[in-house]
Amino acid sequence: MNSDAITIRPARVSDLDALHRLEVECVGGQALPPAQFRWLLESQGPDPSFIVRVAVDADRPDEPMGFICWKRKPDAAAPAYEILDLSVGKLYREERVEHALLADAIERATADEMFGIAVNVARANLAAAAFYLSHGFNVGHTVENYYADGTAMEVFLKRIR
Repeated sequence: MNSDAITIRPARVSDLDALHRLEVECVGGQALPPAQFRWLLESQGPDPSFIVRVAVDADRPDEPMGFICWKRKPDAAAPAYEILDLSVGKLYREERVEHALLADAIERATADEMFGIAVNVARANLAAAAFYLSHGFNVGHTVENYYADGTAMEVFLKRIR
């Protein structure tokens, strides 16, 4: 499959099982419980606080390969999106699915006139850090001892306007 065959669409409640499987595959025991996923999916609408988008192969629109979830941060001076989750199935990680999902979020942030996009990354997650840096994000600040194991969190920021 080439990246032109990837379609990004809104997540649906019917995607629940597939999205939960992807989340468990990616983060194991730290995955959102199905009930929270259901709430996120049922909360999608014309002006949602949380947005969930899925990547599918154009030939298989009901089989998510990955998803991205972000929330709107309604700061009047600097409205922004905060990416909460970006997960891609192991079988699709060479297909640039994560790039398509992030590009979609950036496109939507631009259309919604957001000031920027933020994402939190564990300092030890060098692959994620490199990914966001390659898409024009910069480290905004660090929160030491953020995670239960004492790992620091880097807050990556991308300015849109």
